[in-house]
Amino acid sequence: EVLGLDEHVRDDLGHQFSVEIQAAITFQEAELGPDFYNQVLGENRVDHEDDFRKEISSRLSQRYRSKGEEKMFAEFREQLLDKTEFTLPESFLRAYFQKEVEDKEEAEAPDQETQEQQYDDFKREVRWAIISQKLVDYYEVTVSDEEVTRQAIEQIQQQYGSMMGQLGEDERKQFVQSLATNENLRSRISSSLKDLHMFQKAIEDIDHEEVVLSRSSFDEWLEEEQQTEQEDQQPVSEINESIQETEEENDTEATEQSPVDNDRSSDQDPSI
Repeated sequence: EVLGLDEHVRDDLGHQFSVEIQAAITFQEAELGPDFYNQVLGENRVDHEDDFRKEISSRLSQRYRSKGEEKMFAEFREQLLDKTEFTLPESFLRAYFQKEVEDKEEAEAPDQETQEQQYDDFKREVRWAIISQKLVDYYEVTVSDEEVTRQAIEQIQQQYGSMMGQLGEDERKQFVQSLATNENLRSRISSSLKDLHMFQKAIEDIDHEEVVLSRSSFDEWLEEEQQTEQEDQQPVSEINESIQETEEENDTEATEQSPVDNDRSSDQDPSI
């Protein structure tokens, strides 16, 4: 299994192997100091250990509260999707989705069942985009560029902090800046922040009850969340692609016309 060989091949090789260890990597506890504080929290946030520990405690507290809000938002989103009925232009969406599939140029096209599942997910996202925008407009939600930048930098530091520890200070700044200016990342973060702010306003109009979890329930929930985070982590190769995309976007001003702008007369506009 370690060698990744087929079972029949392993049987033919016998049971004796020689292994040469060329290098060993060990992990050491970081030395507390300004360099470590800057790496974990960002430049010039704290100078002393007590302040560092307080900031970590505050962030953890906020993070778990945010996780609870995320869980409640997910339920809020599903309820709205299930109970808000309106008609979508099926023929247009089907054609748009098919074009997206073809443009991906995957080595192996998904089978029909997988495509249908992907199409259902796609329609659900379109429905949510319409519902969400209605509520964002209703509650007059706005998100500033500065807020998007702060959130982008925080996400990057949380997700790639251990890897950035291997970089020098200038390289670390360049890495964060390259990702924080990526338009795809900023667009996703902007949408998420709008949804979050909209939800925080909408929840004031909804009857709800806060539930305090027991320690065992909290540990079980936390384990599930950590597993989800590990599965959702972006591979290192995709980091380089994001940086390259940003550089290419800065080198060109060409834009593409969205298919949504074409021939709207063939289907009626959806409305709630």
